[in-house]
Amino acid sequence: MPPGSFLILSHASHDVLPEESARARDMYRSASSPLATRSYADVAAFFAGLDMVEPGLVPTSRWRTQQPVTAAMTADLLAGVGRKP
Repeated sequence: MPPGSFLILSHASHDVLPEESARARDMYRSASSPLATRSYADVAAFFAGLDMVEPGLVPTSRWRTQQPVTAAMTADLLAGVGRKP
């Protein structure tokens, strides 16, 4: 990536809601494109060497929300934006 480029990523994680993630992986097991989940640390590794944009790597429901986040809004998807210096 050239300097000034942004990486914008959302990715399924089994750390946020492990039971639901396992259920989703099972549903997609025989699909032509199976679901792959990663830990928070593994997703964060994609941003190594990049400057994270606030609020950092967080569940998608917490990405720059203007309203309070309830437990029902929590997703097993992480989202982040990083900029290459």
